[in-house]
Amino acid sequence: MDAEIISFQYFKHSPHIMAHTAANEAHVSLDEGATWRPLTLPDAPATPISDVLAILRNPYFEGYAVIVTMGHVHYITADEGRSAKAIHVPDSPHAEARAAFAFHPEQPEWMLYSARSESCPSQLAGPGGCPAKAYISRDLGDTWDELMAMVGPTGCNFMRTDKLLTRHPRSVVCQVPREHGDRVDRSENPYDIVVVEDVFHRNPKVLLEGALDFGTIDKYLIMTRSTNNEKHLQMFITEDGEQVAVAHFPGEKHHTDPAYTLLPPSKSGGVLMLHVTKSLVPSQEWGAIYASNSNGTYFRLSLENVNRDEQGQVDFERIESLEGAALANVVANAGDLEASRRTREARKRYLSARSADKQLRTVMTMDNGASWHYLNPPSRDSEGRRYPCRSSAPSDGSCALHLHGYTELFDPVNIYSGSGAPGVLIGMGNVGSYLGSMRNASTFLSRDGGHVWTEIQKGAYWHEIGDHGVIL
Repeated sequence: MDAEIISFQYFKHSPHIMAHTAANEAHVSLDEGATWRPLTLPDAPATPISDVLAILRNPYFEGYAVIVTMGHVHYITADEGRSAKAIHVPDSPHAEARAAFAFHPEQPEWMLYSARSESCPSQLAGPGGCPAKAYISRDLGDTWDELMAMVGPTGCNFMRTDKLLTRHPRSVVCQVPREHGDRVDRSENPYDIVVVEDVFHRNPKVLLEGALDFGTIDKYLIMTRSTNNEKHLQMFITEDGEQVAVAHFPGEKHHTDPAYTLLPPSKSGGVLMLHVTKSLVPSQEWGAIYASNSNGTYFRLSLENVNRDEQGQVDFERIESLEGAALANVVANAGDLEASRRTREARKRYLSARSADKQLRTVMTMDNGASWHYLNPPSRDSEGRRYPCRSSAPSDGSCALHLHGYTELFDPVNIYSGSGAPGVLIGMGNVGSYLGSMRNASTFLSRDGGHVWTEIQKGAYWHEIGDHGVIL
């Protein structure tokens, strides 16, 4: 490939990999990346698929992926990238390409699609612009039926997931503008969240009036509503698509700060974790992680000053095959950064985007966020030399092992672990008071779930875990 790679998509049970390039093309490798070829159609093997916006893996069926383009024709593979076929849609995708398609957990041929309205100028086809249209296909994109004439930027999704088992397998949830018109209502809560119990018999009912958006994760459908002139956010939870409960936060509050990120759930599910942003200063973003009770309605503070980036991505990663285990990076100097911001505001001076750098430290939980500890550093490096500081972990991070996390890595999939190798963790970082630059990082290995670490190589190296941890 001549062009830079934007993202990879891996097929877990085969050596096949798909890549989205900066030339807006899709490439496929059938031999773990040793050789690559452009993805083409059978009737045009010499013409690469172009104008690619994103490659979306079907999260429920391993061999399926959709290649989203900028126009009316997208592409789908059902055999791990060996071949592809064109799917013709009513219009170009609405809003962000990664929200254009949604997939059914039990029917691989069923898809939802959010399209730009025919009367909507392309420059307004996103949040705050024109509403979208929602379509459904039950034959892998060969034909499309209109599901909703007007939906918001979140669009529609199948309400049923692999863990959210609603009453009807054909139920759909949608974000619908409260007042139909040429433009989406721009009030504080311009949408209703509606449920269509059966896509074959359209009879939508309102689940939550006056809402912002919704999302599904684990066994929960989560809906939000803005309050107090967008300064606060209410969160509503349902497990069955019928009974809705408001989320409770520490201090008997029924609201939280308005910017949040849903974090990956554990394999067994139940505990819902979310990151709520406390600082939105450019390049100085951080927030707090909250963990819920078993039904997702009561939240407790789990970890403060957790790092995030400008896109809302959080330095939090579940450890595959270790139930309840996760790694996170915290901003150790959050208090100093906040004090500096307040001083500058008091003096009415402009705050530089990088007036000070975050100082990150890595922590780990083994009990779904009930407690966190720092990583024990090895006593010697890979060349047998002692580190200049003596371990302060697990209670103190002033001399500990710190690892680069989700917000920094080019391809953040299974960053530290693999599902087939219980207890084996690999990361790139350094020993010291804080996380250093990637240029000065080394590669570290743990064979016992993160308790004991060994530096295995000077420098930061990409890595894969194979044969249940036998091959690295």
